[in-house]
Amino acid sequence: MKRFKNITKQLVTLCLVMAMAITMLPQAAQARTIRKKMTLYVGGDYTYSSQLKASNIKSSNKKIVTAKKGKYDTSIDFVAKKAGKATVTCKLKGNPTTFDVTVKKPSISISMAATPKGYVLFSFKNKTKQTFDKITYKYTLKDKNGKVLKQNTEGICYLLAKKTTYYTMYITKDMAANIDYKKCTAKVMSASYEAGETYKDISSKVDLFAFDQEETESGFKFSVNVDNLSGKTAIGYY
Repeated sequence: MKRFKNITKQLVTLCLVMAMAITMLPQAAQARTIRKKMTLYVGGDYTYSSQLKASNIKSSNKKIVTAKKGKYDTSIDFVAKKAGKATVTCKLKGNPTTFDVTVKKPSISISMAATPKGYVLFSFKNKTKQTFDKITYKYTLKDKNGKVLKQNTEGICYLLAKKTTYYTMYITKDMAANIDYKKCTAKVMSASYEAGETYKDISSKVDLFAFDQEETESGFKFSVNVDNLSGKTAIGYY
């Protein structure tokens, strides 16, 4: 009887040890979801690139933003459709990743005015805090009767945040004489920038001056010298 009790005691002890061993087995590591924030503007596009293969790409609202695999397996192409918020989920080399995307409507006003020598002066006032690499815009030139004289969609690069950018377009003298600027229209179609880049205005550290001015039939011709004193590589316009 005593021997039976000892065997029973040993069996109970063994079961307890096995139960403890089972509960102490390492749990399978759960993949941590990575979250990233992104701001885009209506009509703009952005390619997210990484060193990890992207798969299972899905947008919670394709009316706001679409997303699909880019040119390479490690890239994702985003296109902003309309203002709003949406999430894009995917896996980067098996790791769950969520992009919290905010799409905004760009606040850029466009005005047009006549200049001498048959040019139209476009003024692009960027009211946002974002510098844009490029915008596309559609303009329509009309006469006093509302007849369309010229219509086109074009693009312009580098609109600084909270700044006004100017652009001139040549037209014929006959057209210039008939344009009624009160009836002309222009609107922004898209605005894009590199979502992962930081923009900084260094214009105060750039010296620019014109020389060798020469008057021609279409206006003045001159050369421009630009000295970048910031010590950093920069792109821009003048």
